[in-house]
Amino acid sequence: MANASFWDYLKSRTAWIQLALILGSIVLLLLLTWFGLNLYTRQGQQIKVPNIKDLQIAQAQVALRRAGLNYEVIDSVFIPGRQGSQVVEQDPPPGSPVKEGRKIYLTISSGKVPTVILTDLRDLTLRQAQLELEKQRLVLGEVSQDPSVVSALVIRASLNGRELKAGTRIAQGSVVDLVTGIVQSDSAGYIPDLAGLALDDAFESLNNAGLNLGKVEYSGAISDTTSALIFKQRPEFIPNQPIQSGAYIDVWLRQSE
Repeated sequence: MANASFWDYLKSRTAWIQLALILGSIVLLLLLTWFGLNLYTRQGQQIKVPNIKDLQIAQAQVALRRAGLNYEVIDSVFIPGRQGSQVVEQDPPPGSPVKEGRKIYLTISSGKVPTVILTDLRDLTLRQAQLELEKQRLVLGEVSQDPSVVSALVIRASLNGRELKAGTRIAQGSVVDLVTGIVQSDSAGYIPDLAGLALDDAFESLNNAGLNLGKVEYSGAISDTTSALIFKQRPEFIPNQPIQSGAYIDVWLRQSE
């Protein structure tokens, strides 16, 4: 009798509905498990950062989005010969493994030459003026001397023959020429030995001898101009060789070892 009731139940509509619900629940649980595992696996995946150096920012943006990455421009620098808005640095570097959605930090090139406001160089020594120029990313050009009541101090600066006043805005990388004062004397002196001296020391030695600093040239790679030493001069040093007061001495310098 019990067996007959069980089979009658299995044949009933209620049994089939309950069975369908059970099977549906099992299928739904399997699908949720599969999607959950797939999502977890994808989150753990790493991708390699593409190389976007030298690309325009618009091209770099497309490449990063295709890779599933974000970006942020954190700096811009002026590089001679580079077009504006070009990627020059990226962090992390190309090939680095990162997770999807990682932000890549970019440095791009600036299309405009940055400018600086020239500080007052008057009454500074040659070395002090040179350090001020380097701080502003300017280049020391020709150094000449004019008669003055005070020797060895800067009396004016110029750019391409045009006198520069303190506060003038000029482009970074400009070559600034300096004129220093010298107390002239009609008496003749002797050629000093400048070998092994730094430029500032040579300038002082020439000033003491009543002579002028002529052409200044650097040989080889120079990492710090203030520590470069003279290895050649013209006229050459000859003991007790007389020279007219106010004459110019050319010097060549190279980086000290």
